[in-house]
Amino acid sequence: MSLLCRFGLHRAAPGEVWNKGWYFGRCRGCGVDLVRTPSGKWHRPKGRKVVWKPHRPHRIERPDKQP
Repeated sequence: MSLLCRFGLHRAAPGEVWNKGWYFGRCRGCGVDLVRTPSGKWHRPKGRKVVWKPHRPHRIERPDKQP
């Protein structure tokens, strides 16, 4: 763990993910999950857990054909 991480100054690795108004990422120094606040700073979510799920493309459903 880097010295910056020990002081809570995490830096996000490239490849951040946006979801419903929030940015999520991982620290490039120690690998912990991070959330970006509206002020633009990255922090560890206290009392919360980031759940990473694989990205699946949305399914396009065709309307039922009527006879």
